[in-house]
Amino acid sequence: MLSIRELAASFQLPVDTINKWIKEGRINAHRMGDNIYVDQNELRRVLEQSSKIPSEGVHNVIKNQEFSLVSSLKSGGVFHGVSGSTRDEVLMNSLENIRGIREESRHQLHGLLIEREELSSTGVGDGIAFPHARGSLDNIITEPILSLNFLENPVEFGAVDGQAVHILFLLFSPDTKTHLKMLSALSFALSRAEIRSAVMNHEGESVILSAFSTLEQELKTKRKGA
Repeated sequence: MLSIRELAASFQLPVDTINKWIKEGRINAHRMGDNIYVDQNELRRVLEQSSKIPSEGVHNVIKNQEFSLVSSLKSGGVFHGVSGSTRDEVLMNSLENIRGIREESRHQLHGLLIEREELSSTGVGDGIAFPHARGSLDNIITEPILSLNFLENPVEFGAVDGQAVHILFLLFSPDTKTHLKMLSALSFALSRAEIRSAVMNHEGESVILSAFSTLEQELKTKRKGA
C-alpha cells in the first residue's frame, strides 16, 4: 500500500481526487496513525473502470522519467536464495547484497525500511513487496538503487492479499521526487507480461535486465516518434 501523496504522484492524479473517491467509498483506505494508505492495485482498477485516465497513464510517467530502471537495477543487483525466516531478517540480508553501501549505512537503511513497514506493509500482492524508505536519502546514496531479491523461503509480510512474500524489490533514491517516479515506473513495468513472467519465475539477472531493457527501448522509440 502507498500513501495518498505517493499514489497521486504515481498515477498523475490530484490528491483531492483520490480523497474524494475515498469519501465516496469507491476506494478503501486504511488509516495508520496520522497517515492514510491505499492499495495501488485497487486504485488502478477504479481508474480503468471509470476511464478517468487512459490505461497508459502510468506509461506517461515512465516515459518522462529522469532515471533508468535498468541502470538502477544494475546498481542494486539481482539475487537468488536470500535467506531469512522473518521480514526483518530478509530485509537485512537483502541489504547485505547491495554493493557500494557502507556498513553503518546498511543498518540505518534497515531501520528506515522497518519504520516504513510498521506504518503499512509494502507487500503489493502476488508474493511481491516494494520495501522502501520514506523521505530523502541524499546523505546515504548518490544515485537511485533498485535491488531485486528472490527469497529462499516465502516470508509473512502483511501483504494486502494475505500471501507470503518471496520477491523483494528494494528501492532507494537520493531525493523524494525520483523515489516517487521509481515506484511508479516499477509498478508499470510489472504490468508488462514479459517482465512479470521473468520476475515471477525467478529468472536470472541477464533475462530480467533484458526484459526491462526491452521496455525502456520501446518507450524511447515512442518518445522519439511523439
